[in-house]
Amino acid sequence: MELFYVLFFGCLNFLIYYYLINNLKINKRIIVFIILILIIFSLIQILYLNKFYLTNEDFYNLVFFSFLIIFNHYSFEALILFFIGNKEKLKYAPVEKKRLVFMINIMRHKVIYIMIFAYQISFILNF
Repeated sequence: MELFYVLFFGCLNFLIYYYLINNLKINKRIIVFIILILIIFSLIQILYLNKFYLTNEDFYNLVFFSFLIIFNHYSFEALILFFIGNKEKLKYAPVEKKRLVFMINIMRHKVIYIMIFAYQISFILNF
């Protein structure tokens, strides 16, 4: 059962990544299929599985962590705008600011997803 939860949260995090980054080329049928699987599994969890494995409260907390990715994405965007002003100024910014923006983008596009997914996996496997 843990595998289904890990796949669910992996798919949810991937879908959030797909919509926030917008540079992935994936067939729309695959995205619709993933969305349908997420909806079906969510309904099964809410109606049936909450008595046997994860409670709905724990499930909602893990889903909340997935949606924190959206908040983090836009807060890092605000941080970049705070340091640079706008993205056109990045071309003429000093090297230190370019490095800072590069590191913020690494955090925003990669590290946050990995950290949240690792937390979700550890919670599910230790439950």
